[in-house]
Amino acid sequence: MRLALPAIRVIFSGKPSSDKFSESVSGSLKKNVTYFVRAFIQTRDYTVYGPNIEFMSLGSNPPTIANIQPRQVFYGETLYIYGTGFSSLAANNTVEFNGLKVANILLASDTLLQVRIPDQIRDSIFVVSVSNANQKVTFPSSISFIPPKIHSLSKSEVVYGDTLEIQGNYLGYTRDLSTVYINNQEISLISTESTKIVISIPVSSPPLELKVANSVGQVAINRTLILVPPTISSVSSNKVSVGDTLTIFGDGFGYLPEGIEVLVGNLKVKIIKVANTSVEIEIPQGTYHSSFPELIVRTASQSATLSNGIEII
Repeated sequence: MRLALPAIRVIFSGKPSSDKFSESVSGSLKKNVTYFVRAFIQTRDYTVYGPNIEFMSLGSNPPTIANIQPRQVFYGETLYIYGTGFSSLAANNTVEFNGLKVANILLASDTLLQVRIPDQIRDSIFVVSVSNANQKVTFPSSISFIPPKIHSLSKSEVVYGDTLEIQGNYLGYTRDLSTVYINNQEISLISTESTKIVISIPVSSPPLELKVANSVGQVAINRTLILVPPTISSVSSNKVSVGDTLTIFGDGFGYLPEGIEVLVGNLKVKIIKVANTSVEIEIPQGTYHSSFPELIVRTASQSATLSNGIEII
């Protein structure tokens, strides 16, 4: 025989073959609430119900939390809450982290709750509370987030527009959970996993200080990136006229037009396109102090100069 109590876990004693049985409810009963129960016996072919019995609840014992594991967590991980007086129906329990209600209770029994660490947490240290039947208990020890860790970078010397892979742990598995800064400027992310973040190097003055933070404000150890200085090896033509297109070959030019400046003599030129090993420019109109002006390529505070490399005709 069994008792049916909506949304209540029932503990049974006695033998089904006896003419008497006893029942006790372990938790989730609200005080001064009227409940209805009905016993029934079921065979292979029939189910026989007893009469409805009405009673006024005196309430149940509050839940208790004996232990929580693990004590350090990360987004998406499972937290195990051990105790007594929980409801075996997940919907009857409320789990909160610093007051933030956890929407996803994975498993519920009267002694164990399994919950997933939600993405919405913004506190690096938090306390866990469990409530049911209008009774609430808070675990005395706090739970903390595991801070991000950087193990390696795909490269330490970069140019503007470079793609950089940051390898580590606990970096955040969505873009909302990780922030990358270069020289304290937040930059956009190409992709994010818990062990890898891919970024594009923005234009910023060297040295380039890199740091990674999670959404609760924990920061990984800072790393310094070296900006590769530009070098000029050759040009596509040694004789040019105003309005001509000239390609400069070399290295360290980067991939962003806003990250490079080119001068022919004292005149700043129009950049048509740039790759790390070449930059295409248009020879500007203006006054040249020499028929053999210097060709200067600048990135940030670094520059390369080609003297007597071109002749204006």
